[in-house]
This record gives sequence, C-alpha cells and structure tokens, in this order.
Amino acid sequence: MSDAQLDAVEHLDHALEAAARDPGGPTALWQWTTTSTEYAHALLELIDEQVRANRWAHASSRELVTAIDVASQVMTAASPEAVEAIAARHGVLDPVGTHTPIAPKEHDYHPRSSLLVSLRLASLARHLSLGQQLMFRTASGRPRPPVRTERRDGPRRLPEGTWPARGWVPPALWAGELTDHVSVDESCGRAALSLALSKVGSSIPLRAIALDLGLPAWLADRIAKTLSNRTRNELERLTADLERLFSRLEAAPPPIDYSHRVAVGRDLATVRAAAVEAASFQSIALDEAEEVAASVALWVAYTGSHPRFCPLPLNDGLQPPWPSGLNRAEFLDDGFLQLPHDQGEPMAWWPP
Repeated sequence: MSDAQLDAVEHLDHALEAAARDPGGPTALWQWTTTSTEYAHALLELIDEQVRANRWAHASSRELVTAIDVASQVMTAASPEAVEAIAARHGVLDPVGTHTPIAPKEHDYHPRSSLLVSLRLASLARHLSLGQQLMFRTASGRPRPPVRTERRDGPRRLPEGTWPARGWVPPALWAGELTDHVSVDESCGRAALSLALSKVGSSIPLRAIALDLGLPAWLADRIAKTLSNRTRNELERLTADLERLFSRLEAAPPPIDYSHRVAVGRDLATVRAAAVEAASFQSIALDEAEEVAASVALWVAYTGSHPRFCPLPLNDGLQPPWPSGLNRAEFLDDGFLQLPHDQGEPMAWWPP
C-alpha cells in the first residue's frame, strides 16, 4: 500500500469516526459547510460507485484500497477543475449514472448524495448550457438540482420540481437592471433577461416560463442566441449577475405577483374598460385609435411588459399616437385603480 493510499484509508476512517461521534457536526468542503454524516456518506457512495457495496466482503484488498483512494482524491480535491480531472480519469461521478445523475431517471432506485451532486455540478458548470447553469445555480455558493423533495411511489421516483422566481419577474426586466448584458433591441433583450432570471433554480421549461410571462414561445427558443452568444468570461459574468439579482429578490420579494398581472392582462376587454374609465376622469372621450394607445400604455404599466408583446392589435404594427390632452401619469394611476390589485400594492416596483 502506497503512502497516498494509506492516507486515503486514514481519511475514510476519520470521516466515519466523526460521523459516529457527532452525526450533525459541521464539516467543511471547499467553501461549503456540510455535516459529518453527509461527508462520510459521500465517501462511501464514491466507493460504492466503483465497487458495489454488496461485493465489499468478497472484493480484493487492492480493489477496495484503490476505490478508497479515488474517493479520497475527489473529496479532497482543491478545485472543480481537479474534481473534473479525477472523475474523467477514474470514471466516477458519472452525470448519467445511478449515483450522481444530474437528471435522475424515474425508475432509478439509488438515492442521490446532495453533496456529491453539488460537487459534480460545480465541476461540469463550464460545459453546461446557459439554461442548465441557471437551473442548477452554478454561479451560487453551492450548485444544486432544482428539486424540492424526492419521494417514492412504488418503483417510481417522484421529484417535486421548483420555480422559486415565479411571480417575481416582470415580462421585460426592470429598466436599468443588467442592461449591459444585451446588445439586441430593448424589448427582446429585456424579455430574454426576464426569462433567464425566471429560470434560476427552476426545472420549468423555458417555453412554459415564456407562456406564464405572456411572452412569445419563439423568444424562449431564441434566448440562447440572444444571451449565450458570448465568450466564456462574459457568460460567467452574466450568470453571476443573474444569481446576485435573484438573491436580492429572495431577500426582498416584489410586492407584485407579475404572473397574476399577466393573467389579468390577457382579458383585453377589462384593460380597455379600465383605460376608458381612467380617461373619463380627465373628461376625455377616446376614439378607437386613442383607446388602443391608452390601453396598450395601461397594459404595459400594469404587467411590466413591453408594447411589442401586447396582444392588442396595432395597425401596421405601429402604436397609435397618445390621446391629446391626456395626462399620462394621472391616467396610469387611475387606470391601475380600476384593475385587480391588493390593498397597498404599488403599480410599479424596482429591486432595492
């Protein structure tokens, strides 16, 4: 047995002893804090991935010691890049295997180690698509699958997915937020950023997110072209900035449910009636074109979207001129009061 292998066996022995002595005791791995039990379990999982536990009693000492050495190398690696190299060299942490699958199969009985999955996601981050990086939160302190719980129903695994940002994000991202990341026209750029922010920590497909935000499905397909066509450093900066904005929203959630407002905004008759009523408060009767212009402005202010995505039909795609003599700010305030909202809920909001 080499010195490195002897150190690995001692490492395993100390980890098992710590877990037995203080199961919930804090244990450090990189900048993460886990428990001694989870740490020891991760080591045993890595060994089991190489030599199945039901063979340990009959496996050769050399086979077991080699597996322990590889497991120790993974758990003591200095960086995600080092983990990736070890995994590639020894065939462990298989992302489509049974021990650390980043997308577990329904009929996979083997329970996942959340610590090992985080390790594997950190090592794979630079190879993942933008949507996967956001879903697994690779720019956060600790990457994780977008699963709240996993339970069994007979032979099936039933993971409960997550969509933490639902209702937090307007269809077009707040003006001034992350604008240096888009080089396309304002409407598509801000909407693509909203889709990306809504995808953070979410297992929901981008097309479903687009539907919930009242955005066209094609924008979900185009998000890769809109946001991903950049260098690796630019992509890392984008995911980091999205993660920071997501964390700000976690700490101070919006007092507005944008998903609900988009749903209300689909009832165009309600929006148009609110616009006509608000204009009447200023003693202005709207003709048909002016009614459309006022309704689009009210819809945009209420939903947080962009005129381009308003379902109201515009002649030749052009928004009609604003009604003469109608004070926009006063109109929007009055129109908002005619539409569903909670008491004390503001018409508009920006992240602190």
